[in-house]
Amino acid sequence: MKEFFIETERLLMRPFSPKHSVHMFMLNSNERVLEHTGDDQFESIKKAEAFLKQYDQFKKYKMGRFSVFNKINNRYLGWCGLRFDEVSGTVDLGFRFSYDSWGKGFATESSSAILEYGFIQLGLEKIIARTRLANKASLRVIEKLKMEIEENFDFEGFPGAIFSISKVDYLNNKKKAISDQV
Repeated sequence: MKEFFIETERLLMRPFSPKHSVHMFMLNSNERVLEHTGDDQFESIKKAEAFLKQYDQFKKYKMGRFSVFNKINNRYLGWCGLRFDEVSGTVDLGFRFSYDSWGKGFATESSSAILEYGFIQLGLEKIIARTRLANKASLRVIEKLKMEIEENFDFEGFPGAIFSISKVDYLNNKKKAISDQV
């Protein structure tokens, strides 16, 4: 069976796999990386591996989180992808990158590819993103993706917001960006 991946100019994105457990453990070991997520560090590489083994979003919904690698040197940078929330019925864009990868445009580049995948390949009509309002870096990425604030909410005791973009708005933004380049 051929491996599924998404490719961008600088990135190669592969669905979560237990073989990425060391990378996931290291990513979630950095307090700066986890500062605005509400997530805890993995206790061990085995716990990261167990999480990745049980991760079933791709099997259930044909979407999920992707491990993101630099195409030039195959270095693990973090993850980005979609998650279907069974309770709310929403599809959530999320991303997390190693601290030394911040500020290089990887979150925006991978998220743009994920929006394309969600709207074009999966035929989704709307994608949301949630973040703490104190997470200025994520807010910048969300702004670059042209997502609009939908509502404020309590993000585990911190002020947060839900942003969204519809397929129609995504396609219109893409069309405008192409015409601006011409």
